Amino acid sequence: MSDPRDEIARIIADAEQAAYQRGWHEALLSVAIAAKQMCNPNIATAPAKASPPEPPVARPGRPSSNTVKIVGDIIIENPGMSGVDVVKAAQAIDSMIKERTVRTALRRMRLAKVIWKRSGLWYPKAKEKSAAENGNGEAVGSPPH
Repeated sequence: MSDPRDEIARIIADAEQAAYQRGWHEALLSVAIAAKQMCNPNIATAPAKASPPEPPVARPGRPSSNTVKIVGDIIIENPGMSGVDVVKAAQAIDSMIKERTVRTALRRMRLAKVIWKRSGLWYPKAKEKSAAENGNGEAVGSPPH
C-alpha cells in the first residue's frame, strides 16, 4: 500500500487536471459559438415606420446645476448681502447646495460682471444704458436728418 499523502496528492492532481480540461473545453465552445454568431449575424431589417428618436448623447463632465440662477436671484432680490448670508439663503432654497458651490457661483458671476462686491457685500450690476436711451427708454433727442 502506498503512502496516504501520495494518494491524496495524486487525487488532487487528477481533480485539478480534470477541472482544467473542463474549463478549456468550455472556453473553446464559447469561442466557437461567438465565431459562428460573427459569421451569421442577425441583421434586422429596417422597420417600415419611423423609429422613435434616440435619446440624447450623454455629455462628459458634471451636469450643470441651477445654483448660478438661484444665487443671482437672491442677490437681485436682496442686494447688500454678505457671502455668508447668500450661502444661507441659497441653502434655504435648496439644502443640497454646498457652500463652495455658492462661493464659486459668486466668483464666476463677479468675473462675468453680473454682480459686484463692495465692502464685503454683494450687489447686482445695473444694466448699462445705451447712449441713445435715457432713464425711461426713450431716445435722447431727434435722429439726424
